[in-house]
Amino acid sequence: MKGFLQPGIKTSTVFMLGCWRARNDVAVVSNCSLFTLAFVQTAYYSTDQAPPCAKYGTWNAGLCCGISKQKNLDDVEFISKLIAKLKGDFNIDGNRVYVAGVSNGGMMAYRLGHELSDQIAAIAPIEGCMYQRNETAGEAVSVIAIHGTRDPVIPYDGGTGKWLGIKLKVPSVSDAINFWVGHSSGSEHCRTAIASLQFQQSDIQW
Repeated sequence: MKGFLQPGIKTSTVFMLGCWRARNDVAVVSNCSLFTLAFVQTAYYSTDQAPPCAKYGTWNAGLCCGISKQKNLDDVEFISKLIAKLKGDFNIDGNRVYVAGVSNGGMMAYRLGHELSDQIAAIAPIEGCMYQRNETAGEAVSVIAIHGTRDPVIPYDGGTGKWLGIKLKVPSVSDAINFWVGHSSGSEHCRTAIASLQFQQSDIQW
């Protein structure tokens, strides 16, 4: 599938990683003159997995989740190869690749930001904790993390989350933020800034 851009024009690219859901889409790509948007969803298996996980596709974010973790699927390599393909098909700017994800997709965004820091400029995890990490220094990555203090699935302060009868061991949001602050501070080309904004439900109009 070839891009629709004029020759010589490179675009920013945003990967949107889906959460657990009962679909097996791989990627839907929308391309315009300003940016490329890739909606990416995992495949799922149903032959050897007990309900309720059998009908849900998951990302292998390290210690979670579901069938992708159990089969140790290499979702990091999958996204890396997808980035390479989009560079060829859509003429994307390799310096402006961003990843956003919700829930299990947010967990995967954290993992990709760390393990593919040489390919990803920034991540935006939403309602997802950070599992997979090591202290090996890589490239600095910008992070905007969005979490709910009343989230019962991914508790803000860490602990045990619950979803469809499944219990999840969840690190706290502060664990993830502290990691990224320390990680970025180690880069000679990075200026670290952290801001925490909290909103009450009554402050937001939907």
